[in-house]
Amino acid sequence: LDFSQDLALNFSPPRMNDFPMLALAYEVLEKDGALPIVYNAANEIFVHAFLEEKIRFIDIPVLTEKILNGNWSMKPNHLEDVIQIDRIAREKAGALI
Repeated sequence: LDFSQDLALNFSPPRMNDFPMLALAYEVLEKDGALPIVYNAANEIFVHAFLEEKIRFIDIPVLTEKILNGNWSMKPNHLEDVIQIDRIAREKAGALI
């Protein structure tokens, strides 16, 4: 790679089928309420479980989707709500491992 020469970078939309967690992230961002908090908390629990060899890498999006499909009608109006949603999501994610 020669940085003294002109470089061309080409970008294309990501292949969502190849990156299921990215697809879930976009889906979550379109929704309102607790889902972004739940996504983040569950992802952290599942990645940690993968690193400890308790689950397979390909299980992360499957388990995350299971958590996201739960009843998350809570609305995070205050920091305490965010903390509570995060705690509950981590507990539910941990129970799936």
